[in-house]
Amino acid sequence: MGRTLKIPSPLTITESQKIELNRIATARTTPLQISKRANILRLTAKGVPYSVTAVKLEISLNTVKLWRKRWDEFLSEINEAQDQIGIEAALLSFLQDKIRSGQPRKFSDIQVKQIVSLACDRPTNHGLIMNEWTYETLAAVAQEKNIVPSISKSHVRLLLKNAGVTTA
Repeated sequence: MGRTLKIPSPLTITESQKIELNRIATARTTPLQISKRANILRLTAKGVPYSVTAVKLEISLNTVKLWRKRWDEFLSEINEAQDQIGIEAALLSFLQDKIRSGQPRKFSDIQVKQIVSLACDRPTNHGLIMNEWTYETLAAVAQEKNIVPSISKSHVRLLLKNAGVTTA
């Protein structure tokens, strides 16, 4: 005998929230991840089983369960919104990725732009007797010009690669 299909209880959701979720899920400008998350909530609000929702949206069962759990935890904050604009803002905030931990960036956008600009300039314009930059020389010049306090040649290579610069 096969396993039975567990049908979860439908989401606790107001009519205004349903309307806004439908709008978010179907808007052409909504990012795919946000649209999928809104669709998870729309389907679970109708009482569609988690496994059916997962197959229909081509996502994992755990993702469906996660967003259902998050909805239950966030419900009081969403219910505080009274007007349509407040509901939209609360739902869009809820559907975003949570802030993730991790090491902060070592260099600001300005510092990266200055290093890229340096790499795009000729070494002779900076008092060097060479025709092309090396990553090591770029790192040394960036430190001499106080663009950054310190940087390795491999980090310079990575920054240039991410910026699409193939000069060095």
